[in-house]
Amino acid sequence: MDFPALPYFPITIDTEFSHLRYAVCQCLQSHDAKRRKMLQHELQKLWISESNPNYVMALLSVRTGFDLFLTVKNFPPGSEVIMSAINIPDMIPLDISIDTLEPKIDLLPKLISAKTVAIVVAHLYGRIINMQPVIDAAAEFNLAVIEDCAESFCGFSHIGHPDSDLALFSFGVMKFYTSFGGCIAKVKDQEILQKMQTFYETYPVQTSGMYLKKVLKYSILYSWLQVGFLPKFGQEVLSRLGVDYKSLFVGLMRGFPDKMLEMIRWQPSTALLATMLYRQKAFKPSEFDLQKIKGQYFLQNLPEGFEAVGEHAYINNFWLFPVLVEEVDTVVNTLNLLGVEAYRGATQLSIVEPSGGEERSSILDPLSPKDKATLNAHYPHEAKFLIDHVIYLPVHKLVPIYILDQMLKICSLAMKSSKQPDTRFLPTRNKLFKSKL
Repeated sequence: MDFPALPYFPITIDTEFSHLRYAVCQCLQSHDAKRRKMLQHELQKLWISESNPNYVMALLSVRTGFDLFLTVKNFPPGSEVIMSAINIPDMIPLDISIDTLEPKIDLLPKLISAKTVAIVVAHLYGRIINMQPVIDAAAEFNLAVIEDCAESFCGFSHIGHPDSDLALFSFGVMKFYTSFGGCIAKVKDQEILQKMQTFYETYPVQTSGMYLKKVLKYSILYSWLQVGFLPKFGQEVLSRLGVDYKSLFVGLMRGFPDKMLEMIRWQPSTALLATMLYRQKAFKPSEFDLQKIKGQYFLQNLPEGFEAVGEHAYINNFWLFPVLVEEVDTVVNTLNLLGVEAYRGATQLSIVEPSGGEERSSILDPLSPKDKATLNAHYPHEAKFLIDHVIYLPVHKLVPIYILDQMLKICSLAMKSSKQPDTRFLPTRNKLFKSKL
């Protein structure tokens, strides 16, 4: 018999009805060029500090900024970009440490070729990594540094490394302080900034109607996920209809489900710029403190059989709460039956694998020293392990402590019910992949 479901989902929409109402009202107002310029100027002031005086652009999305930067850099055909190995795919992967989520910089020289022009490093799951080793290595090999901060906004004390050529912060619907779209780009070089601005001005401007459509869609999702009795009611109705509501909701939250290149080459509407400024000016450190307190509480009491991700990260803001288990599907199904909405596909992140179909050994297979020595250094084994074994739990600021306690008990019961071979799982992973190899 199924247990009553706890009405919390691993992903939340970090908003309130007042924020949604503000965004709708901005869509219904007329905006002139003077107001648009003022909003851009105010956002720039907000994001410039003594510790990071790099230039600021307000964009439609992180992918817009990435696309713009690569366009104006105009790297030669066939150029290669190295990317931390958990991200949006199709780059050369640099493996990461599960304990810190930092890229393994010592592996970088083995990946660099005469075609290498840049390195992209992502701060994953709200865990902020120490960028200085990346900056130092990039300087040594004359690489551009792109800092993917899409998941790591936590206020204005951490706004990217000043020596990153480009830092990108997302305010999409699944991110902290969402404005239901939008991105802030920090650009180091003034000449590159001017080229990006010139190119960007050729893009059409998103209409208020286009933005309004997104806000209304997210208003419905917000209601179904987080308002009163609707989460539990919605889950029951969709389940009875045979609909995978988790995949449905996550899919509806995707910023650009299709025709991505066409969709990202737009400027944000003035209504979106206004909502970005409204949300970001209202930043409260206490909201992040609450998220961190609850995340840390659950982490400190994590039952055996669950392994933390990024436990020793430079800064941990708990945007998501990922954990590793061995029998992933079994544990997820058991937790779901016991009422905990664990999920596997909470983000678009996946393993960035090297091209060429390199063969690899399973990390759970016993390996001789000789086999270990011959493992392909280009293959991101630890990142692969993470993606293959990660699940996401509903641990965030909206969940009361007594529910977290209940969830901890259910997690312990689920692990025992699924008969996880704890003595084999964690020691094997730690033996093969010690942090900072």
